[in-house]
Amino acid sequence: MHGSPVGGLLGIVGVLILVPVNVGLLGRPVAWWYPGGGGTEALVLWDKALVTLLCAGAVWAGRTRSRVSVARAVGGAIALAIAVVSLVHDAYRGVLSIEYVILLYLLTVVVIPYRPWQTLLLGGVLGAVLYGLGSVGLPGTGAARPDLVAPGHLVRMGFVTVVLTGVSTLLYAVRHRRYRAWRRAETLHEQVAQLERAKSRFFADLSHEFRTPLTLILGPLR
Repeated sequence: MHGSPVGGLLGIVGVLILVPVNVGLLGRPVAWWYPGGGGTEALVLWDKALVTLLCAGAVWAGRTRSRVSVARAVGGAIALAIAVVSLVHDAYRGVLSIEYVILLYLLTVVVIPYRPWQTLLLGGVLGAVLYGLGSVGLPGTGAARPDLVAPGHLVRMGFVTVVLTGVSTLLYAVRHRRYRAWRRAETLHEQVAQLERAKSRFFADLSHEFRTPLTLILGPLR
C-alpha cells in the first residue's frame, strides 16, 4: 500500500517541524511528562515520541508486501492509536483539540483506499472513543470533567464521518470502474494473444502440409 508510507512520513515531518518551532521560535520549555501533573506551558514530548514511532510503523507496514485487507487493518489500528495518544494528551491538559483527530481521520481515509463501510467503522470507533473520554474520563486527569467533550464535538465528528463515508463511496465506485476496465483490457489482451498463437500454429501447419507434397513432387521433376 503506497499511501501508508506517505501518511507516516507526513506525520514524522509534522513532528519534526512542531518541536523546533515551539522550542526555538516560541521558547517553550521542554518536559517529557506534564510538570506538576498538568499545565499547558511546557512542550510535552512523550506523545510526540510515540506518534513518531507509530508513523515509522506506518512507513514500515506500507513497504511490506502484505494483502490489502491486512494493510487496511494495520493502517486503521495505527491511526486509532495516534488518535488515542492525542486524546490522552488533551485529557491531561484539560483542553480538547478535536481538530487533530478530524485531521488524522481525513488523512487516513485519503492515503489508504478504504471501502465505505470501513471508513464508517473507523469514524464510529473514533467517535466512540471520544464519547467514552467525555462520559467516563481518564482517571486523575481533567478528562473527568463532563464539559471536556461537548456535544458539539460529537456532532462535528459525526458530520465528518458521514461526509468522509460519502467521499469514500465515490472513490470506491471510481476505483471499481477502473478495476473493471482493467480486467476487460486484460481479457482482450489475452484474447488477442490467443488469436496470434492460433494464427502462428495455422501458418506453421499450412507450411508443413505444403512442404511435404512439394518435396515429393520436386524430386521427380529434378
